[in-house]
Amino acid sequence: MCAAAVAVALFAGCTSDGKSRVPEVTIPVETVAVATAAAATATVVPTTVVPTTVVPTTVVPTTATTVAPSAEDELRAATKAQWGDFRATLLNLETDDLSTMRNWYASPRLADSGLVLLKQDKAQNVTFRRNNPDVFEVRIESVTLLSADSATVETCLTDNLIAVKVVNGQDQVQDNSLASNRFKETWVRKSVRWLLESVERHSGAGTPCD
Repeated sequence: MCAAAVAVALFAGCTSDGKSRVPEVTIPVETVAVATAAAATATVVPTTVVPTTVVPTTVVPTTATTVAPSAEDELRAATKAQWGDFRATLLNLETDDLSTMRNWYASPRLADSGLVLLKQDKAQNVTFRRNNPDVFEVRIESVTLLSADSATVETCLTDNLIAVKVVNGQDQVQDNSLASNRFKETWVRKSVRWLLESVERHSGAGTPCD
């Protein structure tokens, strides 16, 4: 290959006399018209931001609905509490001044008559102790409303406290049996509180509550 062919191998050939033959290549000049686009002036319309008015949510507090207990519910609760205080009084008869039980009666006169037996036991040095097993049950069998402020409650009470009397310095057991007694109580409402008017025993010891 001729020397010229090294540089222009794609376009040149060699003549017989060794002279390079370079074909005349006419490269058309292409005039590229560059269109000058006028810069479009964009009109920027300012965006008006309307502030959002946040309306505070008013939280309405939920009022708890208080359901007043019925008269029957009040009487059941009062009866159980009264008998609970009665038993506590028995267990502390040596030192108790009976004021706890007095507060359950509608008047001092009714309390005096209703607490006669407790006064007798106290005067005779009778004390009460827990038995084994310690059994105590207040079963309310009926509640009868006589009016808006008066009612009767029938109750069966089961207890097995040991009654002990001190004779000549020695304990003598007076009672050591499981006893069930039925009572009918008359209640009146005074100053939004139920109080006792009377307590009657309907059946004696040993009568089962079933």
